Amino acid sequence: MAKHFPDVKLMMVMRNPVDRAYSNFQSRQTESDWSNFEEAIESDSDLLERGHYIDQIDVLLEHYERDQLLFLLYDDLHTNDQMYLQKILEFIGVDPDVESKMIGQRKNASMFPRLRKILHGLGLKSTLYFISRTWIGDQVRRNRKRKGWSYQPMQQETKKILIEHFAPYNERLSTFLQRDLSDWNAV
Repeated sequence: MAKHFPDVKLMMVMRNPVDRAYSNFQSRQTESDWSNFEEAIESDSDLLERGHYIDQIDVLLEHYERDQLLFLLYDDLHTNDQMYLQKILEFIGVDPDVESKMIGQRKNASMFPRLRKILHGLGLKSTLYFISRTWIGDQVRRNRKRKGWSYQPMQQETKKILIEHFAPYNERLSTFLQRDLSDWNAV
């Protein structure tokens, strides 16, 4: 990529790697046929490796200058989504004062796991993308939430193991970003 696009600007959004792995499991569980999270992390190393952010950053820095890279924390999106958007717009050279109707909204494709699997199998991925962003998608999400069909909590023992696994990566990332990420290492 660096050979063909040496002047590109790249953004990397990082989320608590334990939460990211569990969320990724939830969205892929149906299509991957996993019976539980523990089976998933045992059988698919990618679920954990994607949370080794500092290793990915090290590779990026081998090919790109630091000022071509913007590193963002998912936590900051929930704290102040307008400021988050402004950082991105400034980074890509767009007027940071632009207003967006998306500020304050949350969307999550994993709310449609079975439908997504069927539509993907039929080659209709773009149809699901469209539906999930309409009032129909909003209604389905509200209905699922009202019925209590949200993620089941992660087993505490699994969470402790993952926190230990990610702790050295989080520490290196914290140093690199000069940000306190101790919340990511809390049980």
